[in-house]
Amino acid sequence: MKFDEFKVGQSFKSKILINEEEFRQYLAFSKVKNILHENPKLAEKEGIKGTLLPGRAILARAEGEMTQLGVFSNNVMLLYGMDGDAKWINRNT
Repeated sequence: MKFDEFKVGQSFKSKILINEEEFRQYLAFSKVKNILHENPKLAEKEGIKGTLLPGRAILARAEGEMTQLGVFSNNVMLLYGMDGDAKWINRNT
């Protein structure tokens, strides 16, 4: 599908792999401090399986991936909002 074929409200999914080293680099650079990153047992108690990655890190990586695609050159990208996670009492991460 080409970029100009997307319609308002249409969505798509993609996977991005962020490895442990990149995650640690992000935390060091951003200076993010979150008890759920530092205490895996507490994170598990809160229903988090695996590593909790901040949503901002995901958005930053997604933006970086998108800017590598020619179809996005000369376009402005804007984050206008995000929904909470229904499986986590609608809290944002």
